[in-house]
Amino acid sequence: MFARNMKFSVGAGFAVVLGLMVALTLIGLKQMAAINDRLERIVKDNNVKTELATVMRDSLRERALNMHTVVVLSDLFEQDEELQRFYAHGVQFTKARQSLDQMVSTAQERAILSKIQRHTEITQPLVLKTIELAQDHKNREALQVLRIFSCGDRHGHHSDLGAEPSLIFFSSQPGLVPALAFSVLGVQRFS
Repeated sequence: MFARNMKFSVGAGFAVVLGLMVALTLIGLKQMAAINDRLERIVKDNNVKTELATVMRDSLRERALNMHTVVVLSDLFEQDEELQRFYAHGVQFTKARQSLDQMVSTAQERAILSKIQRHTEITQPLVLKTIELAQDHKNREALQVLRIFSCGDRHGHHSDLGAEPSLIFFSSQPGLVPALAFSVLGVQRFS
């Protein structure tokens, strides 16, 4: 009788332990799948935001180069080609910015995009004035406007706005950039 109860107890104990191990394995696998799904969503979201930020940064850099080139060109056809590239990069920036606006998910990201918008509002008139002066063949005046961008105003205050709206935001605010998953961009200062 004792041996029979002992076999039953050992068998029942073994079955309970085996059942608990299977249950723990199933719960663990389910939790791992959930964690993997969340991680995958985060990575995809951040990768898209990073790509859009890269497009914005590169478009601004190229626009700045195009603007400087337009100012120094004397051939009207070459100047027009450079202007077309300038405007094309503006379209790329705008599309990336609009896509990024739709993806913003935190207050910090909204604050960063607001700051970019403020920089754009400040510098856009100067950019347009520079292009207008270059098209009117007033290169000396256009160069003076560019000098204000890069060297500061007549009082010696360094505007540090770069040659295009928001370019300096990307290059001078590295502490804010990671909020939009920009940290992998290796943002550098452009002048």
